[in-house]
Amino acid sequence: METLVDYWYGKNRDRNLDLHKAKHEVPTQQISPTTKSQKQIEKKPKEKINKMNNNKKIEEWLTTVTESWAENAKEETFSGMNLAQFKVLTRTSLTERERLDTILRDRRAGIARREAADRKTREHIKMVVHAVLADPDHGPNSALYRAMGYITDNERASGLTRKGDASDDPSNA
Repeated sequence: METLVDYWYGKNRDRNLDLHKAKHEVPTQQISPTTKSQKQIEKKPKEKINKMNNNKKIEEWLTTVTESWAENAKEETFSGMNLAQFKVLTRTSLTERERLDTILRDRRAGIARREAADRKTREHIKMVVHAVLADPDHGPNSALYRAMGYITDNERASGLTRKGDASDDPSNA
């Protein structure tokens, strides 16, 4: 008895061999430029310009240029300026970077302080809400508890409900 695999490859053997030959023997230059596969081969993904990456490259570039100038031609002038003048003109870029780094560190520290304060605030809120629940003058059905954003026991649905036809409901009988 012939298996399904033998049947498939036997029936389509010539077609599979032709596809295999076409895949390995035809150079890509002979493929028509209008075919979809050739267009897909020629497409290059668009390069995304990452501004953050460019900013880092500028800092590295500045460091490389400054160090190279200092090591190889310290006394030379280029573009009408010497190395000291160049450093003065590019100092603002470095100071602004340092200022931004400081701001980011302060922001991270502020977020950490806020999260710590929020944890304490949550504990105090829970203590007050539990005290309202335990208070005999207010309790779980009070207007104060409802105003705090909680569902009172009287408002809470009680019991099992099943969705179905109105005819199934025993209260309609």
